[in-house]
Amino acid sequence: MTETRDDDAAARARALCGRTLDGRYRIEKVLAMGGMGAVYLARHVRLRKRVALKVLHPSAEDNPELVTRFEREAQAGAQVSHPNVACATDFGELGDGTRFLVMEHVRGATLREVVEQQGPLPPLRAARIARQLAVALAEIHGHGIVHRDLKPRNVMLS
Repeated sequence: MTETRDDDAAARARALCGRTLDGRYRIEKVLAMGGMGAVYLARHVRLRKRVALKVLHPSAEDNPELVTRFEREAQAGAQVSHPNVACATDFGELGDGTRFLVMEHVRGATLREVVEQQGPLPPLRAARIARQLAVALAEIHGHGIVHRDLKPRNVMLS
């Protein structure tokens, strides 16, 4: 049954490609699927700027705890300005109640992709990445924010 739900979520995510959300964000492609939503590469149509756009899954809209968590993520992402943290630039709700979060688009590969392609990282490179993660976490912790979903798939290497 999980596969069907995952397949439905993936089909819904793909269906948004080519559409424009809120009259401002043209969705180009799906970048990732997560538990709460899908992340897309999008473009602000007037500014012609690439952004990452996270759209909450419709099934999550019925879960007040997930909606609250998504809104906290948006608020937290807007508070932090740091070179190692992707900042949130916009947040909205569509007419059908679908919520979305717009973030800075970071070019590069995820830590997960790099490890899958290259295998274990050399110790010096791993230490540099760990240091940057620690500095980023210290910054967000300084704002009273706890990340809650730190994993290789969520770490971008640019």
